[in-house]
Order: sequence, then structure tokens, then C-alpha cells
Amino acid sequence: MYLNLIKIFVPMTVAFFLGLFLTPIATHFFYKYKMWKKYSRSINVVTSDFAKIHNEKEELKTPRIGGIIIWISVLITSLIFYFGSIFFPSANAEKINFLSRNQTLIPLFTLLVGSLIGLWDDFIQIYGTGKFARDDKSWRKWKAFLVAFLSLFIGVWFFYKLGMTSIHIPFGGDLYLGILIIPFFVIVALATFSGGVIDGIDGLSGGVLASIFHNWSNFGISLV
Repeated sequence: MYLNLIKIFVPMTVAFFLGLFLTPIATHFFYKYKMWKKYSRSINVVTSDFAKIHNEKEELKTPRIGGIIIWISVLITSLIFYFGSIFFPSANAEKINFLSRNQTLIPLFTLLVGSLIGLWDDFIQIYGTGKFARDDKSWRKWKAFLVAFLSLFIGVWFFYKLGMTSIHIPFGGDLYLGILIIPFFVIVALATFSGGVIDGIDGLSGGVLASIFHNWSNFGISLV
């Protein structure tokens, strides 16, 4: 029980402080090279409600690619505990190493691929020109397609390769889905991706995603 809690909170703590360490370094380069978007989303606005809560001035001087701090911190943390279990083999080191094929390899792969897609999107909006740099509807559809395709692949992998057919409801038990777990992956991924619609609207995304991460934390703890 206690070792399982350590397996959750120690990597989380390492990644958190690693992110704190990387943030000022990354921020220096973000501002030095003016890595923010060149066009405001207000160009594509079709409602007055969006314009009321959207701060165009701040959007055009807020650095992009800040997410790189998060996924690099997670990647480095994963590698630290992975190589630690190899060079300092022990039962505890093997237990704390959370990188495994049947549990975290696919989620980590998904994080990295999704992050690279986001990084690509950020570079387009920073250095690109044309409608893609303005994040118009056609580009958003392509991004949604990439997310759906990736989540479909993951859903198929979990169902056919790992034999996953149910999800665990925190404090409520397991819910059997069978093959429907594949479209469930797609729906969850697209729902998560839709958070990008409100990202940057005066902190609105932060409040919404905070509740999501809180629920995911409860979900993880309930599995211990």
C-alpha cells in the first residue's frame, strides 16, 4: 500500500520540481525570441460573447509552447526512474519504475505524440503565414482528425493487445464496455482536445482543467 503511494507521489514530486527548475530557463528563451502567435483568434470570431472575454492584446504577447516544460519534465522523470531500476536494481527500484508496456508505455507515447502535434501547431502559429497560422476552422478540423486517429489506434491497442474491456469508476467498481471501449477512447480524447477552444480566454481553461486533473488524481488513488 505505502509503496504504491510512493510510486505515485515520488515521480509526481520529481516532475513538479523539475518543471519549476525548467520554467525560468524556458521562459527566458520564449521572450528572447518572441515565441508568441502573430494573429489573434478574434480574426475568426463569429460571436460578440467571445470578444467580450477575450484579451487580444495579452494573447499576442504571451509565449506559446509552454507545454514543452510539462512533457519534458515527465519524459525526464520517466527516464530517471527507468535507468535507476537498471543501474541500481532492487525490488523497490523496480516497483517505483512506472514505465512498463502494459501500464504506462502507451500513455507516455500518447503524451509525446500529442505534445509534438501541439508543438508543431505552435510553431505554425508563431512562424507560419496564411490560414493555418490564423488557426482557422480547416486547420482545427485537421487537428481534431489527428487526435481522433491517434486515440482510435490506442483504443484498438488496448482492446486487442492488452485485453482491456472495462473501465474503473472511482469508488463505484468496474464498468464493462467490451469493444465499445475503442470509441470510448476516441470520445474521451476529443473531449479533452476540445479544452483548447477555451484555452487562453482569461484563465477559463485553467479552472476547467483543474477539475479534470482533480478527478484523474482521485481515479489514480482509487486504483492503489
